[in-house]
Amino acid sequence: MKAENIYIDINDSVSDVVEKIINSSNDNIILIIPENAKISESILNFRLIKREATSANKTLYINSDIEEVLLMAKDLDIKTVKLANLSRPKMNDKVFLGDIRPPQKRNNLIKKTTKDNFKKSVEFVKENKEENEINFEEEKNKVEKNRERADKEKPMSKEKKEEIKNFNKTSDKKFFTDYFKQEQFNEIEISEREMKRIKPERKKIHFSKLGRIILWGIGIVFVFAFIFIYFLANAKVSIISNKYNWEKELPVIANTNIEKIDENSFKDPLTKKMLPIDENNLVIPLEYFELSRNISQTFKTTEVKNIESKAKGVIRIYNAYNSSSQTLVATTRFMSPDGKIFRLIDKVVVPGAKIENGKIIPSYIDAEVVADKPGESYNIGPTKFTIPGFQGTPRYETFYGESLKPMTGGYIGETKIVGQSDVNKAKQKILDIAFVSLNEELKSKIPPTAVVLDDAKQLILVESTTTPKIGEKADEFELSAKVVLKSLVFDENDIKKLFEILARQENSQLNDKELFKYSFNYGAPRVDFSDKKLLSFPVLAKLTFRDKVNEAEFKNQLSGKSTKELEDFFRQYKTIEKVDIFIWPSFLKFMPLNNDRIQVMVDENL
Repeated sequence: MKAENIYIDINDSVSDVVEKIINSSNDNIILIIPENAKISESILNFRLIKREATSANKTLYINSDIEEVLLMAKDLDIKTVKLANLSRPKMNDKVFLGDIRPPQKRNNLIKKTTKDNFKKSVEFVKENKEENEINFEEEKNKVEKNRERADKEKPMSKEKKEEIKNFNKTSDKKFFTDYFKQEQFNEIEISEREMKRIKPERKKIHFSKLGRIILWGIGIVFVFAFIFIYFLANAKVSIISNKYNWEKELPVIANTNIEKIDENSFKDPLTKKMLPIDENNLVIPLEYFELSRNISQTFKTTEVKNIESKAKGVIRIYNAYNSSSQTLVATTRFMSPDGKIFRLIDKVVVPGAKIENGKIIPSYIDAEVVADKPGESYNIGPTKFTIPGFQGTPRYETFYGESLKPMTGGYIGETKIVGQSDVNKAKQKILDIAFVSLNEELKSKIPPTAVVLDDAKQLILVESTTTPKIGEKADEFELSAKVVLKSLVFDENDIKKLFEILARQENSQLNDKELFKYSFNYGAPRVDFSDKKLLSFPVLAKLTFRDKVNEAEFKNQLSGKSTKELEDFFRQYKTIEKVDIFIWPSFLKFMPLNNDRIQVMVDENL
């Protein structure tokens, strides 16, 4: 089976290829198409070439190393052959010049060929056993049938047949090697390197200015999209683990003699033995706090009463008599220059005078006095006083008194006084003020987990004084008091430890779970502030356990996953009940690429 090789130049157009096919005297044509050939840019080119070849009764084959060309040939039912199937003349392992076509005249060439033309073309290698093998006998028969059909449809004239016969005689030498004898090949040697086909240069793709702007714009959009997704996009993964609830109400005793609770036991304060923790032995440590505060505050009087009150004040009593002390009993009289008598309220001892360089330096003592009679006339200003009891003796001139401030309080009639009701109200006010202050101090001394039940606090007013005293005339009075706060305090961690031990004892399935949250409701306590310092109270315990979820295990595996992939990913964790995923911005359907922008939360806001 014979066929003619036609080498296609990369710049050959469709019309150039069609012209080469039509000018060929052979009915079997092999188009050898190089890389980047112009005709390989579109399948339409091959469709036109095939149509023209079929019109010229030519059977078309394609040889090419380009995958796109082979695919277009397959789509158009054009058979393909491989370059290896072409035979070349060889002698003594040398490669010789061959298959080089001589120049041909392009005028008045006959389009149809005869049966004899097949014998004068290049010989193919014997049948190939590969998939793309060509059955040339079958192809020859097809061409013969097409030729005979054409002859029947339009018989050729005798002149035309003669012209074809004459042309065939001169067309035996259609290749350059046909003009040489066989022995001449010994002198026409070229190297293998020179025989290699030079590949044409690749076409350079050129874009217009608008095209370059569009490409740059697309590139910038992609860059900004990547920056946005990597650095700004964020996601929150909210995981809900499996939960297990336990609830029970039991009485608890708190004792100041109990030491800390061990793993499953505590030390009995009486026997000093370790006792196991169970429902009958729920004992926790207790702490006792006692805090005090001294408070003074002025209050207005509201009680009105008819009274006869005596003026009061303070005098300074001098001893300029000798170095011996002098005792003055209560009610000792002191007389002002205008004859008003004031008496000592309490007994006093006036210290002896000092003798320095033979001179007497008086000593003194301050003492409180009250007028001998009620009335405002005794509200006198600062003055000197004598002691009538010493009159007629040397002491009369050397023992004397002196007031540095006015006497006050003398009154007869209706007026405001320091009443008992006002004092009681003042004491309650003092207690309230003291409680706030002492309670803040207590909080600063106990840990955050400490619990102080309301009934486990005791606020006591230890002592108090009023100035003026109860019943005396005054528009206001001052109350001074000492307040003590006693408190019994226990740590809620001990309560939690106690009931967690009980829960695991009752349900062994909770042993591999972790305590998630808890709450305790405390009933009214029984309090003993005596030397025993005891506290007993009921506790309603509600504990919630959960399966352990280690988010660090999978956090680094979430980046870039789609929401569907995340569902499949979390489904493998049996300890997880539910997963909610929030991605910002919402149009993203996959997790951020940056792990630092992914926040994993386990059982938060529950």
